[in-house]
Amino acid sequence: MSREAMKHTPGPWVVDPAVRQGFTVYAPKEGFIVGTQDEEGRYGAVESEANARLIAAAPDLLALAERIARLPEHGHYLVLIDEARTAIAKATGEKA
Repeated sequence: MSREAMKHTPGPWVVDPAVRQGFTVYAPKEGFIVGTQDEEGRYGAVESEANARLIAAAPDLLALAERIARLPEHGHYLVLIDEARTAIAKATGEKA
C-alpha cells in the first residue's frame, strides 16, 4: 500500500480515561481515534493506560522516526537509521 493511501489522523493524540475499564485516544481537532477496553480484567488499568498512551504517542514516534531516517548515512547512525526505516514501514504499510 502506498504511503499516500495510508494517511493517519494528524496528531497530537491524547488519552482520556473516559470509558469504564479502558481509555479513549482522541485527536482534539479530529475526535475519537481508538479506545482500549479490558472488560474481562485480563490486563488491568495500568496496562490498559500504558497501551492507550503508546497509541497516543504514535504520530510523534512516526515523525521522530522519519527525522532519524533522513540523517546522513554514515558511521554509527546506520543501525539507527535502518531501525527507524523499519518502524516507518511498519507504521505506514510500506516495505522497509
